[in-house]
Amino acid sequence: MTVSHTIGKDCNLILNHPSVNGGVDVGFLLQPDPRSVNAGPVVQLQREIQSDGSSVSKVYFSVLMADSLVNPDGTVHAESRSTMYGFLTQFLQQASGVTLGFASGFIPNLAALGHVSTEMHYGDFSLVSCQLTDNAIYYAPADPVAFYASAWDGALTWSTSYWR
Repeated sequence: MTVSHTIGKDCNLILNHPSVNGGVDVGFLLQPDPRSVNAGPVVQLQREIQSDGSSVSKVYFSVLMADSLVNPDGTVHAESRSTMYGFLTQFLQQASGVTLGFASGFIPNLAALGHVSTEMHYGDFSLVSCQLTDNAIYYAPADPVAFYASAWDGALTWSTSYWR
């Protein structure tokens, strides 16, 4: 995973997959929570336990796309509405291996399975509500520093790193 965005600076959420954008992460802006000015954007995690004891975890978020959006640090977002939409649709076609990064950490190996998006396209902007799924054991989001240090040649050992 090649880092080219900073959450809280030039994006609210990062998506990454080896076959999208040459494996370089893509930063997106999220729809702010309308209930609170201070709450910021929302990423929702849902965990379902199946009758056989297995779990399914789902991640929900709403991506805001428009030309000349303002980043969290006040700068203009680098990608246009059409560029962001093109990247997002590529991520929503991946059956495995999507990594999602947000303010609380990173969640690797998500998949676009089943219902993956509901899109609302207006004249000046688009709002796409997304759902990604992890059909595995649920783990809390990984700490960003530890996640980046877990690369094959990273500083962490096999027993202290995240599988990537």
